[in-house]
Order: sequence, then C-alpha cells, then structure tokens
Amino acid sequence: MKSIPVRIISPAHNEPAISQTFRIREIKAILGGRDMKQELHRHNFYFVLVLEKGKGNHVIDFTPYKVGNHCIFVMRPGQVHELTLKADSAGYLMEFNLEFYRLADRGTGELLRKATASNLCEVNR
Repeated sequence: MKSIPVRIISPAHNEPAISQTFRIREIKAILGGRDMKQELHRHNFYFVLVLEKGKGNHVIDFTPYKVGNHCIFVMRPGQVHELTLKADSAGYLMEFNLEFYRLADRGTGELLRKATASNLCEVNR
C-alpha cells in the first residue's frame, strides 16, 4: 500500500516568512493563472480555505465536495484530502498549527474542535 504524503508549513520561496507556525496566502497568487490539481495528501496543521469565487472539487477523508462560490473548507491536522481548483478561483488559504494557536484554556480548545467538526460551510449571500 502506498503511503500518503504529509505536508508541513513552510514559507514559499516568493513570500516573506512570517512564521513557521502560520501563513495566509491569496488563492490567485497560488494558482498563478493556472488550474491546480493537488494529489492525495495530508497536513500536520490546520487548513482553512475561504473562497469568494471557486470552481473545482475537494475530497476530504474520501468524501467528495463541490467547490463553489462563497464556501469555506476547514480541516484538522491528519485529515486526508485532494483538491482541484480552476484558475479563476479567488479567496484565501490560511494554515496554522497548534504552536501558533496556543490553547490558552479549555474553552478555546473546545471552540476550535467545534469549528473543525464540519469540513464545509457554504455562506449564503
């Protein structure tokens, strides 16, 4: 059986390194005018994809989701996913790990657990 690669937070070569524990990037800059197809992988950090405009597919833990306008994908460390985005998608990708988040109290940890209970939130406009 082929193992699933694990990605870590690392600064991109064309972006300033703000932190090894947090980064936020614009989707248009990531895509560079081209469609994107990420093969199956997992992360060791939280992954929040906020799309104002989007088209494609996102498979999270082997459950398929359609990527559309005004949707937010939230993933916990260790979840498996595969992402396809069309070149004209727009929004932001935020990545952070627990070192950045620093759970100050039990209530804060509970809030993060609830926020990541659902992988997709579609915002009605």
